[in-house]
Amino acid sequence: MRTVREQDVAVAHQPGSRPAHFHDSVGVGWYPIDIHRAGEGEIGTSTRTKPFQIPLGALIPVRVENLIAAGKNIGTTHITNGCYRVHPVEWNIGEAAGSLAAFALERGRAPKAVYDETDLLRAFQTHLLEDGVLLTWLIDVPVWHEAFTAVQRLVMMGGYGGGGDRLEFRPDAEVDAEARSAWLERAAGPGRTDPCGDGPVHRAVFAQALAERGWT
Repeated sequence: MRTVREQDVAVAHQPGSRPAHFHDSVGVGWYPIDIHRAGEGEIGTSTRTKPFQIPLGALIPVRVENLIAAGKNIGTTHITNGCYRVHPVEWNIGEAAGSLAAFALERGRAPKAVYDETDLLRAFQTHLLEDGVLLTWLIDVPVWHEAFTAVQRLVMMGGYGGGGDRLEFRPDAEVDAEARSAWLERAAGPGRTDPCGDGPVHRAVFAQALAERGWT
């Protein structure tokens, strides 16, 4: 359902600290595009990448039902396979594939429906977060942080709150009501009243407030 391209992850094509954002992320990875020699007279190549996500759509075939890619056979090009093929990324893919199979069976739905339907996708991503699986790179909100799941959910639905060019979320930094209003609308939709009132609050507190109301 999705093919990861060089333009999505390579430093030559993605400015800032992050690559293309995948709203259907089921994990993260980071490794150069590393392609070995294939024969005599050929040369390999190595290209730096930005810390990337693993999109769920790359695990689900277009035509074949009840099949989930669970390793380096996901939807990549020959080029991007060079960075998604390494063990840590492959293990994350396998973990996501197993979790998807179990989730789909429990819900009585096909894996493709989890990709297609927003509510199912969000529920599955929350399930992964509760198991400690990162969906996006935030180097200052580790899995043991009390706001880990809430922060990841806010970012996946509403963006980084003006910090998309960096890998830090800055959970203890204050954010004022004006900045929160735009963030709130992107994450939860229009017409929501800010649960944190009119004054500044820490970014992690804002994330937790939205999660507690089921808005992310």
